[in-house]
Amino acid sequence: VSIPNYINTANPPVSTFTVSPGNQLSIPNYTFGFKDASVGAVSWEWTFGDGSRSTLQNPNRTYAEDGVYTVTLKVLNKEGCSATSTQSVRIIGVPGNLNLPNSFMPASAKNELRTFKAKGQGIKEWKMSVFNKWGQLLWETTQLDDGAPSEGWDGTFKGQDQPQGVYYWKIDVKFINGSDWKGMTYDSSPARKTGVIYLIR
Repeated sequence: VSIPNYINTANPPVSTFTVSPGNQLSIPNYTFGFKDASVGAVSWEWTFGDGSRSTLQNPNRTYAEDGVYTVTLKVLNKEGCSATSTQSVRIIGVPGNLNLPNSFMPASAKNELRTFKAKGQGIKEWKMSVFNKWGQLLWETTQLDDGAPSEGWDGTFKGQDQPQGVYYWKIDVKFINGSDWKGMTYDSSPARKTGVIYLIR
């Protein structure tokens, strides 16, 4: 009597996953969500490209700094067969900068010259103050629009035009990337967080 030999061939698992909110983030966002979409998996082993690991099915990972990371998911099925998939995720650092004009002319035909307005990007929080020569505060702002200064001084105080002359500014800035503004410099002079502005009429 012959007994046939039956070979049990198990289907291997398929490893795949999705990344939310997408494969690329800009700081100050550092957290990705990883969702398993594998077929036939009963266990999961994630490596996140920064030395960390997880055995959760759908983990989140918060990275410490910007850069590109290779994420690997290894899955096993109930028969012990494995499959692996990888994706790269990227966190983009946001450059921070701030620059100031040294004069402005409220009656100018050019819109960009009518106000004393800083230009910059990647700003998390800031405060700019303008004073007259006696140290009186004339104007102040903390307003930002998507990390950029959104308003400037028009040369008035309580609705009254201020006379032509020299005024003084003071600025404090923190950038999204965690650094502080070192100050403004003109003609290779040392950077300063205070300076003068010329109001021309």
